[in-house]
Amino acid sequence: MPQKNRPVSERQMVQIADDIEKYLLEEGKLVVESTEIGDLVQERLKKIDTVAYLRFKSVYNEFKDLKDFERALKEIEEREE
Repeated sequence: MPQKNRPVSERQMVQIADDIEKYLLEEGKLVVESTEIGDLVQERLKKIDTVAYLRFKSVYNEFKDLKDFERALKEIEEREE
C-alpha cells in the first residue's frame, strides 16, 4: 500500500526493500543493525521523493521540534545546489 498522500508506489517500496536486501547480501552482512537499514531506506527515499524522505527521517530520527526540520531541510537544500 503506498504512503498516504505521497507518490511512492508499492512497487517502488518493494524495489527499495529488494535493493537493500541485495546490497546487504553482496556485502556479506548476515546480521544488520536496524539503524543501518533505516539509513539505507533514507538514502533511497531521498532519490524517489524528497517529502517522503523528510517524513520518514522525521519519524526515524524522532524530530522533537521545528529546528530538527529546519536542519534537515537545510541539508536537502545544500545537496541540491
